[in-house]
Amino acid sequence: MRAPVPVVAVCAALLGCGGSDEDEVRDTVRTYLTAFADGDGERTCEQLTDDARSGFVDALIAQVPELPSTSCEAAVEALAGTGADTSVLRDVELTEVTVDGDTATVRAKGGTADAELVKTDAGWRIDGGLGY
Repeated sequence: MRAPVPVVAVCAALLGCGGSDEDEVRDTVRTYLTAFADGDGERTCEQLTDDARSGFVDALIAQVPELPSTSCEAAVEALAGTGADTSVLRDVELTEVTVDGDTATVRAKGGTADAELVKTDAGWRIDGGLGY
């Protein structure tokens, strides 16, 4: 008879859970950057808080007024359709992660503002910052 595999080990190996807050924060920002570079509106916007989604759409439309959308997902996809080169976001180096309770910041090399994250019931979400 085989010995049972601890649930924590299965969870960590298969689902990626159980990592440190620093790892989870870094993963959230990396997922956001990669999804944005890929034009994946749904995955990009999943990494943002509700307030950050609204601010993101406003900022994107201010920079690219011809974007026809007011939803986060559609704005990302519309920007991808303009031919804007967002591929550089895939290679952004995340240089510093700081976690303080349910808030965190991530510094990106060459960035103009640190990403600000909050821990939610759904995990770590970007709440502001992240200028690049």
